Amino acid sequence: MFAWAKERGFLGTTDWTKYDLSQCVMNLPTVKAEKVDAFYRKAYRQFYIRPSFIMRKILKIRTLEDLKMNIKAFYSMLGR
Repeated sequence: MFAWAKERGFLGTTDWTKYDLSQCVMNLPTVKAEKVDAFYRKAYRQFYIRPSFIMRKILKIRTLEDLKMNIKAFYSMLGR
């Protein structure tokens, strides 16, 4: 897919640090990168802000460090 996108001029970047599945690296004529990013954020939040997922995370907390880490992760996810 990389070669295909590069050949057609759809490749947005060759910076490999951006290839982490959370950033749009192609500029397709059929869909804007901003739209892809918006759908990604929406799907990410819908998955992680499910009551069952949150409850499982809460039940796995055993230490104060676990609690701090989960709170930090939650706020980080809201800021995406």
